Amino acid sequence: MIKRHKDTSDCIRASLDICSQALPEELIQFYLIGCPYAKSDASASSAVQGLNLSDRGWEKRALSKLLRWIQSRFVSDDGYVQLGFFASDAVNETIEMLGLTDSTPCLSHPRGALQINNKVTVSESGKCTVKLRETYATCFFRHIRNSIAHGGFYINDKGHILLFDSSSRPNTSADKKKYSAAIVSNLSFLFDLKQLIEAGADAYEEPESAPEYLKTDSYRVNLQSDVILSSTEDDQ
Repeated sequence: MIKRHKDTSDCIRASLDICSQALPEELIQFYLIGCPYAKSDASASSAVQGLNLSDRGWEKRALSKLLRWIQSRFVSDDGYVQLGFFASDAVNETIEMLGLTDSTPCLSHPRGALQINNKVTVSESGKCTVKLRETYATCFFRHIRNSIAHGGFYINDKGHILLFDSSSRPNTSADKKKYSAAIVSNLSFLFDLKQLIEAGADAYEEPESAPEYLKTDSYRVNLQSDVILSSTEDDQ
């Protein structure tokens, strides 16, 4: 469960108008041109030259380790994973809760919300289910790729980065946009993640002392592939 972000004295706030630092070329090459994706999502790759993570050994249990490593970089000071994936058509309410729609958001505390591709089915009996159409890994990298491709990123002089992905037209005002993702992190995270992936799964040893909230054997983190959204009285 993602917690509401509350500004504290150690929050570094910045007006997005002055967050105009350039994204390093090697990050553009990796996340935009060679956007990574999970093997099972090959048909839905966001980039023609996309990197199949399985080519570096990141599949099955290894892919779970990669997702846990990513999660570990989004843990709040009080122990909450502040990175959520939502089977919804937008994440506007969540990114507002995280303070990312403010005119001067805090950029120093990693957090994010991402909409994951899904298909909703409603039966004649009224049962509504949603089936995920991509893995969490592909979802994560897809939104980063889209943010870069559409110029939806802001970087301050301390290296903090805010990425937005939106399905709205480019000139749509911020208060009317339909956001599919928003992520706050820093350039060192993007460099570290790039290095980790390129080194390959065999080169990574997961810490044995990983907190319980980061432990999972599934690369679909905290959400089953089929989720019942509502049900009839007979099902209850």
